Amino acid sequence: VATKDTAHPDKKKRDAVFEYMKRCADMQMELGGRQLLVCWGGGLYELGVTPEQSWLYMLENVGRFADWCLDKDLLVGFTGSDWCGFCIQLAEDVFNTAEFRRVAPELFVLVEIDFPREPPALKEETIRQNAALAEKYGVQKYPAIILMDPAGRPYARTGYRPGGVEPYLAHLKELREVRLARDQALAAAEKLDGVDKARTLAGALEKLPEEDLETFYADLAMAITEADPDDEAGFQKAREYRKAFKELYREAGALVGSGDPKAALRKVDAFLAKYDPQGAERQKILMGKVTVHMEDNNPAAALALLDEIKNLDPQSEIGRQVDQTKAEITAYLNQEGSSEEGSSE
Repeated sequence: VATKDTAHPDKKKRDAVFEYMKRCADMQMELGGRQLLVCWGGGLYELGVTPEQSWLYMLENVGRFADWCLDKDLLVGFTGSDWCGFCIQLAEDVFNTAEFRRVAPELFVLVEIDFPREPPALKEETIRQNAALAEKYGVQKYPAIILMDPAGRPYARTGYRPGGVEPYLAHLKELREVRLARDQALAAAEKLDGVDKARTLAGALEKLPEEDLETFYADLAMAITEADPDDEAGFQKAREYRKAFKELYREAGALVGSGDPKAALRKVDAFLAKYDPQGAERQKILMGKVTVHMEDNNPAAALALLDEIKNLDPQSEIGRQVDQTKAEITAYLNQEGSSEEGSSE
């Protein structure tokens, strides 16, 4: 089926076309076919897609076919194709290569959600749709590459990575294992009850992106609570912590932005006193506090705190960043001192 009406601005007309294509594809499936019988044709050409790119541009369309026909996951790329340097580099190094176009469509339905700034401008409907999708999936930086199951539930997020197409494809295949592990845990939980079920469901969510849990997995969170009302598995406590951390990040950022870093520091200290996070989690929060100290023009406190962070675990990812961060602060202080000496002369 190839028709420009797959991208018609009238949703009712698109719906009618999709229903027709679905009937055609049902017939193909009954005859033993395993291909997605949707050529997209003129609609994609009108949106500026060349045949070899194989990217779809309307996520609402993709979700209607991915689950029903091929049971493929979605690779959804949020990009700024004409202004975002890493987006352009990722397209050049990976997405536009022959190897990616050969391998990726076997694994994923490819969807691009673009936010170009140069003409030709997107249609108003497309701009609104893309903005709504970015909000729905919490996209804050570009490129944002989100892997979703056929139902549109995210299970992994990534972005630009150096190295070219082969390492990137290997990375995507590793991320797909997250969904397989999730689904295996969900299947296992069906045979359990009580705390065992809660722990297994919590394990299914363990490696999923934290920012997606409340939005896309609230049903599983509710099932965990019902199976373990006394929170013996500790899921609700961890959930409360995640919400509190998100609120801390928002409130402290707003206070720094309004010119009150001291109030932000008090917020951070209150959070640490209440929840007492340990290990890498504590290092992460203290590293944020270093930034606030710098905003408060207190580099001495920032440097002292960096020593505390390193002492917690020198070999953690954050611990290994401490020396570089201290060197950057010291270089900044030396530069400031040189500027002041030059001004006094």
